[in-house]
Parts: sequence; structure tokens; C-alpha cells
Amino acid sequence: MESKVTVVIPTLGGICLEETIKILNSGTYLADEILVCIPNENAYKVPSFIFDNIKIVKTKFRGQVAQRAFGFKIAKNDLVLQLDDDIHLEKNCLENLVNFILEYPGSSVGPKLVDRLSGRYHSYLYNDNNNMTHFEKIPFYILNGFDGCIPGKLSKAGIYMGLPEKPEKYLFTEWLPGGCILHKKENLVLDNYYPFSGKAYWEDIFHSDLLREKGIHLHRAGNAVCSIDFSGNRNLGLFFFIKELFLVYKIAKLYQKKNNKSILRLTAFLLYNSINLIIKRFFSNATKLFL
Repeated sequence: MESKVTVVIPTLGGICLEETIKILNSGTYLADEILVCIPNENAYKVPSFIFDNIKIVKTKFRGQVAQRAFGFKIAKNDLVLQLDDDIHLEKNCLENLVNFILEYPGSSVGPKLVDRLSGRYHSYLYNDNNNMTHFEKIPFYILNGFDGCIPGKLSKAGIYMGLPEKPEKYLFTEWLPGGCILHKKENLVLDNYYPFSGKAYWEDIFHSDLLREKGIHLHRAGNAVCSIDFSGNRNLGLFFFIKELFLVYKIAKLYQKKNNKSILRLTAFLLYNSINLIIKRFFSNATKLFL
């Protein structure tokens, strides 16, 4: 018997949601139920759909984690996919995720992420120690000392490191990106575990911890691929970027304290990384004018 899937999409509405659902419903494995979880005041932003498997779930609250948890509670199927409203699944992505989780039932499984514009594999904070220049090794030294990059593991700074593109099947990582993860229903985290309002930065690291504490194994199925448009993050203004940086630092400090990691390493890494990003993003074009 085919395993039925519920997809839970927390959203505030908008154009990207419509495209995400159209792509989801054109795959080789169709979801039996798609729950679009949206705050009451934003419900007018949900486009009209002709698909029979979509249910609009209006919530009295807003917040990605809270909206998702509400959808988890009412999901009717044994398999539940959490999906951000801007993630595009490749045609056989859901099918491959389902096949994987049936092979590894005590697990949650994520796909391989690629940049939508370039088509290249993307994983935050991963680099091959053997192929890095001395300059490229600096952030990993700040993060994790002489151990450098250890894929999928929590660094000494309390920040998770990414995964390599190969092997395709990557078992027993400590962290999965939250944009797309398939779960067994009995393994779902049903609480609103995120202690901050606004954009849910790093919610996936809190979530990954809770899953592992429940005894759930986290795996990456490389033959399941989805894409994200990372270019939106490159268009943020300098003031907004700095404002969000302070929020990220606040969240990171809480997580670092929870895991008894080095606040010095965390602070040094965020400063180093932010200065590099600010120079590349906001001053590189200006500098070229004077060269």
C-alpha cells in the first residue's frame, strides 16, 4: 500500500507559495494532504487553488514554528513533510524521501539543497579541510580550533557545520536544514519550541536537537533534491542586515549557553563572518568605482 503524505507549509502568504505548491503537485509522488498554515490576518494573501489536496488552516497566532506545530497536530497521515513556502522540490524529490524513510523508519530525512539560480549544491559552513586555502581555514579555526570542519557536527562555537555533496546518502548527521524534512508522524515535535518572535533564525538547530533527544536519527538523502533562491538574502539593506545580525547573535548566545559552548568563539566568528559579508555585499561595488 502506498504511504500517504501530509505536507505542512507555514506561511504568511505571497507569490512564492503558489509556485511552490504547483511544483509540489507536479511531482512523481503526490501528497495526499497539503496544509497551508497561515495567520488569520494574512489569509487573504493565499491564492486560489484548483487542487483537491489543499486545506487552508487559519491560526490565531503567527510564527513559523508555531504555525508548523499546529499543522503537525492535525496532520492525518503517517508521513509528514515540513516545507517552507519558497522551497521547490524536484520532480522525484518527495518520492525519494518517502522511499528513504521507509528504509530507515526511526529517522527524519532531508534532501540535498541546491541554489535555484546556479544549480550548484549549497551547504552552509562546509568546506573540505584538505582543499582549503589558509584564508579559507580561518573561520573554521575560529569555529572549531584545529579540528576544522567536521561535517554535520556541532562546533566549539555552538554552530553546526554543513555537509559535503558526496556521499549522496549521508547518515547520522546531527543537524538538518528546516526548509524540507520528512518525518514519521509519531516522531513529530508538536510544541512551539522557538523562544523568539519574528523571523525564525536557526530554528532548525533547536528542532534538530529535540529530534535527536527523542532518539530520532537524522539523515540526508542525496537523490532527493530541492532548490532555494538564495539571492533574496543578497538584496538586504545595510541597516536591516545589521539589525538582523544582532537578533542572530541573541539567538546564537542562547543556543551556545544551552550547549555549554564557547561564547568567545561564537562572538569572534559572527564578527569575522559579518565583516566579510558587509565588505562583499555593500562595499565591493563602491570600491570598484575608485579602481
